[in-house]
Amino acid sequence: MDTKLQKKKMGAPVKMTETTVSKIEMALWHGFSITTACLVSGISRDTYYSHIAKDPDLSDRFALAQEMVSYKARNNILRAVAQGDISASKFWLERKSRSEFAPPKASW
Repeated sequence: MDTKLQKKKMGAPVKMTETTVSKIEMALWHGFSITTACLVSGISRDTYYSHIAKDPDLSDRFALAQEMVSYKARNNILRAVAQGDISASKFWLERKSRSEFAPPKASW
């Protein structure tokens, strides 16, 4: 086929490929910001927000990825508490039962 007769693709190339989505997801999963996830994935923040606004499933995927670091950290603390780690236990109580265990705030 004559290449001169082939139709040219118009417009900007598709940036949100499955590879891009995977890169963003992994960056978010590891606790990086959206800005950093976009940077390492090769897309702009505008592209990111444009795609999640149009695709609720993609938005949910990225939201879940952002929660993974907190999930992993919480599991680490709870595992340490279960193993009798006093420091982890104090840390947990100071944050989860503040009224009873948080140290008093300094008044200046």
